[in-house]
Amino acid sequence: MGELRNGECSVSVAGVRRVEPKAPPAYAIDDTQRLVAAVNLLRLKPAIIVGPKGSGRTSMLSYLANGVPSRCVFRIGPDLVGRDGAEKLVELFQHRGHEKPIYCVDDVDDLAGFESSEVNEDFIRELDNARHLVGFDLVLTIAEHHLSTLRLHVSGLVDDAVIVNVPRISEEELDAKLNQELERQKQRRRIEVSPALMQHVKDPPATWPSHVHPGLGLNRLDAACSLAEARGDELVELRHLDDSRAATPRLAGAADLVKRLESRVVGQREAIERVARRLALTMAQLDLRPQRPDGVFLFAGPSGVGKTALAFAIAEEVFGSGENLIRLDMSEFADQQSAARITGPAPGLVGANVPQGWVISRIAQRPTSVILLDEFDKAHADVQSLFLQAFDAGILTSSAGVQVDLRRNVFILTTNQGAQEAISGKAGFGSDSDEDYAGKMRAHVEKHFGSPLVNRIDEIAVFYALTESRVLEIAKRGIKDLQERLSHRGINFEVDEEVVKHLARFNYEETKGARHLLGNIESILVAELMEVGTRRMRVSMHSGGLVVEDCSD
Repeated sequence: MGELRNGECSVSVAGVRRVEPKAPPAYAIDDTQRLVAAVNLLRLKPAIIVGPKGSGRTSMLSYLANGVPSRCVFRIGPDLVGRDGAEKLVELFQHRGHEKPIYCVDDVDDLAGFESSEVNEDFIRELDNARHLVGFDLVLTIAEHHLSTLRLHVSGLVDDAVIVNVPRISEEELDAKLNQELERQKQRRRIEVSPALMQHVKDPPATWPSHVHPGLGLNRLDAACSLAEARGDELVELRHLDDSRAATPRLAGAADLVKRLESRVVGQREAIERVARRLALTMAQLDLRPQRPDGVFLFAGPSGVGKTALAFAIAEEVFGSGENLIRLDMSEFADQQSAARITGPAPGLVGANVPQGWVISRIAQRPTSVILLDEFDKAHADVQSLFLQAFDAGILTSSAGVQVDLRRNVFILTTNQGAQEAISGKAGFGSDSDEDYAGKMRAHVEKHFGSPLVNRIDEIAVFYALTESRVLEIAKRGIKDLQERLSHRGINFEVDEEVVKHLARFNYEETKGARHLLGNIESILVAELMEVGTRRMRVSMHSGGLVVEDCSD
């Protein structure tokens, strides 16, 4: 039970800690006063502190404790309870004292699993139940981009809450915090820090940051100093930050992004350049319509030529992980009723209270992601219209009226429209140059989709059929990836050039691009390697088939 004992608070729930009071800095006084007023309301209302990670959400709890010296303020967070949040909430809410404690649930988005593959529905339900209980006040902290995710699940909780935004730290306050941390690092680790590193530590976050200042700067400084100490270096320099996971922006511009993407996708330089130019613009926040998504692209071309591969590469290179790719097979949304699977059924219908199955919930959980609408032309007209509105406004609205921000998402639509004609030589495609081919492909796509969609597309990227040399290059990369994977298991092999050619040509169809390669590598090469099963092998061709030689001796 939370109670005041000789000026101190205590609680007998594991994983719950008292919040130490701390006077707010000048820039946070006004927002702290709003927070204090929220918890002192006579009507029971939760307060929600909103801000990105690193902005000082948890610090606001200390400022709150300072503003209500006669009350006990307790914190529960993912660092204290892990995934047991639901059970701990139930236990905590049963421990109420006469002095009406304030229970602060920190990092709700982490505890609810909003960025994981499975949302913690039990935790969300207990959180929603808490607003109906008496005897304590409830304060939550959450990232701004996940507030809409929480609203999708428990709209009543969010709509009833008092929202308090974390104030942006001033440059002077940031300097003061970093200098304080600098002195602590120097005393503890017995090191010196170069001025160049300190300047770099204060650089702004990447365009799509997961953390912001002051937490970002403090983490960068700590990471660099820790690495320097581990290496036995007495002077902490830029190289220590560059080697750490705390380094700043992943991409410097279009040329840098082109280079990265070309290392992942073979033979589609024109498409890559078009996409990179647009993304470089939005990453620098120079686009003239910032209310729209950060990119809406239409990838047009035959199957198996790299459209999905490029979408995956963008998710990794721009958003940091392939997990930030949401792929929707639009052929599954071919009927009119399928629109409900995107925004949810109308209130009162079956499934209206189960948002975890809706597409809009998946998007809300990953607000900085690539959304791949595969074979967009196969979706029903109502489904296409739904996305056209989203491309314009940068917002997708659920059936219950909850709006999800799409401004930091990148949409990629794919289509095979016109590809068969391009390959077979129909409609005047056959003997054209690459430039003519691209122009006619775009004309075909524009005619098929019409101006409502085309006018909302930032770039139409045409993908070319793969030549034999490009298929061979993809085969080499696939074999290299396999070599690296098996080497970690102590298995090493080499292949002759004729083996690569065989894997590239066997079952090759121009209309299917490189789709046959993965199957060939698995069913032919891997099968032969496993049949021999030694640590060192060499693969060659003999009489039209693969021969694996044991080279262990």
